[in-house]
Amino acid sequence: MRNYGGDVSKILMLLSSDFDTDPRVTKEARTLRAAGFDVSVCWWDRKRIKQGNVLSVMLGLPRFYLKCVRQAKQEWPFVAVHCNDWDTMIPGIIIKWTHRIPLVYDLHDLFEGYFLNPVARWIVGTIDRFFRWVCDRQIVVDSVYVNLPGFYPEKTVVVMNCPESRKTELLADDGSLFYAGGLILMRDIRYLLPWLSQSDLPVYIAGSGPMEESYRALADNGVQILGRISLKEVERRTEQCHAVMALYDPRYRLNKMASPNKCFDAMMCGKPSIVSKGTRIAEIVEEENCGVTVEYGDVDDFARAVKRLCDPHEYERMSVNGIVAFARMYNWDIMGERLVEMYRDLT
Repeated sequence: MRNYGGDVSKILMLLSSDFDTDPRVTKEARTLRAAGFDVSVCWWDRKRIKQGNVLSVMLGLPRFYLKCVRQAKQEWPFVAVHCNDWDTMIPGIIIKWTHRIPLVYDLHDLFEGYFLNPVARWIVGTIDRFFRWVCDRQIVVDSVYVNLPGFYPEKTVVVMNCPESRKTELLADDGSLFYAGGLILMRDIRYLLPWLSQSDLPVYIAGSGPMEESYRALADNGVQILGRISLKEVERRTEQCHAVMALYDPRYRLNKMASPNKCFDAMMCGKPSIVSKGTRIAEIVEEENCGVTVEYGDVDDFARAVKRLCDPHEYERMSVNGIVAFARMYNWDIMGERLVEMYRDLT
């Protein structure tokens, strides 16, 4: 591909959230730096914005966009601009056209999938199709995206959100169920809290979001709402738990296509996952036989899944299958190499 000028090793990444709380972006930046690229990240510190405050985010976006354009001018020359998610594409396009460099669109999620309303979904989807058309390369988190209408297989690279290999601690299984993620409507597991509170299982729910106080009000007995915890603490609790929960409402298209990194981390640690039927991660879990799939919203089905995980022989089989699947496919060594190869081809 044509060289657009600039330092052949420097990449400008745009991120509309906190850099230190986004493990995918930190992995990408670290991997590209290790491969010889110079990576600069322009990110938005949202620590002062209350989670779920949409108005504050919308008012803050123009200031963040201006920051991106200014930083691009100050740090020029560079070889490409790398946009993380839908809401960084406007400054990314401005930088692409101003400096005549390639634009990489890194789709962490399919943003239109957040909406159930068909009109909102169509509007957002139309804008996103333009973004996918104008970019020079697009990164998607699963192969299921590649052949969707409005995607371009010839310029698409699949980089799944898999964890980096690490030495896991040999911690004793504490028998707990563990969830780490957003406490939001499309991942609502409050329907399970009465059953979980009456069970003998310790349950740890980590994360933050607009529904956090509602979770705290409903939690009882062995259910602990931890709030936001560090990545290190997430890793430790994953290594120590009995199983990881990733129960997403499949009515949302975003959830149908999701392959959450928490399940790949569970594979690495030899921990089965409990996931919702009708989602992409359920297909992976069933294919690798490394967990249990349940009907979202069905408490009895969830109870049956937990009972299955109490069978030591079946549990051990799922545990080993997950470790093998992680080593074969679902690890960052493989995904990071795809990212590096894409940039070497692009530049």
